Amino acid sequence: MAHDWLTHNPVDGITRQECQKCGAFRWIDAAPVLETECTPKVDLIRSYGPGKFSTILDSYVYQVSLEGGCDDEIADADASAWFGMMRNGHTIFRDHDPLLETLNEAEREKLTSCAGVILSEDGDGFVAVSYYDTEDELNAAWERITARFDEETEDDEEGA
Repeated sequence: MAHDWLTHNPVDGITRQECQKCGAFRWIDAAPVLETECTPKVDLIRSYGPGKFSTILDSYVYQVSLEGGCDDEIADADASAWFGMMRNGHTIFRDHDPLLETLNEAEREKLTSCAGVILSEDGDGFVAVSYYDTEDELNAAWERITARFDEETEDDEEGA
């Protein structure tokens, strides 16, 4: 694939060109330029780095949950654990950020192609987000979480 060079203003008689597809750059002066193949940039889901989230996308989903995006929530005060479920990944996030401006293409695709997500936050504030491809997978995962909380609640009531 050929580069799509964009020429920037010359500095001291040398012109800088940058490929709009892959981000490669070259300096042009009087010497001939060796042409290379263009490898378009690939958007990947970006790592959040050290902190409470694994990815930038997880951070975005969590922010939406704080703005009332969860369809259902459950918490365990003893374990200091919280779970939230959001359905319809293809629409719910567009309600909060119509252009999904803070996300790159790969992150937007993962988010808008999922059936929904389940978030969990532990007592130390670390957040994990699971993405589900189908409504059935989402429902089954949520039922497992709520069943576990129902069992713990019954055990607490019997012990009281």
